[in-house]
Amino acid sequence: DIKVIELVIRSADLFINGDTRLSSKGSGLLKKKLQSSLTLGGIKQIRVEGHTDDIELKIHPKLMKRYRDNLIFSAARAGAVSKFISRHFKFPDKLIVVTGYGDFQPLRPNKSKANRALNRRIVLKILRDKSIRKSSKLSTDAGSK
Repeated sequence: DIKVIELVIRSADLFINGDTRLSSKGSGLLKKKLQSSLTLGGIKQIRVEGHTDDIELKIHPKLMKRYRDNLIFSAARAGAVSKFISRHFKFPDKLIVVTGYGDFQPLRPNKSKANRALNRRIVLKILRDKSIRKSSKLSTDAGSK
């Protein structure tokens, strides 16, 4: 039995505009949002999903050369979040799954600035054992029940 804790964070709150590097504000936000979830214990897996809108990469030509499309760009951003979790929380890389969706799973149609802003996001899904109530240390036991 697995409980999924889902966090949706706007890309603008995490990243330097048009880049894959976490901002200092973004690092602080991740620390704050993940601290309580990751200290509960019983974490089986963390899924980090990157999402973009349909134009973000196009308006940054230098990034377009490096990442080629929104799918690769969204995966790079998700990868940056994954590295942060691994380093800051000492969470095993093998338990983190990174996926880039690009602009293929918008929350709203990419027809306005507001909708595009909603579509640029990172989704964190923390899968943890339902039977774990509270623990003072991070448990990364991916073994059997």
